[in-house]
Amino acid sequence: MNCPMCGFQRAMLLLLKGDIVESMKMYLPLIPTLLLIVLWVFHIIRPRAIKAKNIRLYSGLLLALILINYFVKLLII
Repeated sequence: MNCPMCGFQRAMLLLLKGDIVESMKMYLPLIPTLLLIVLWVFHIIRPRAIKAKNIRLYSGLLLALILINYFVKLLII
């Protein structure tokens, strides 16, 4: 049985090789997840630049995207 993060590592390797399209096909939420990590780092460095409220909102949207991606994969496979 697949997990909600299945394909993340393979998609990351494809992204590092420069194959963005295949990476997105493998795991669509990869780039938004990486963006969330960058936002958290900026928030830690400069808390006033990016508010925690905005990061929580983005995190909720990302969680929804991850779950949608997971259920679509369950229906397809």
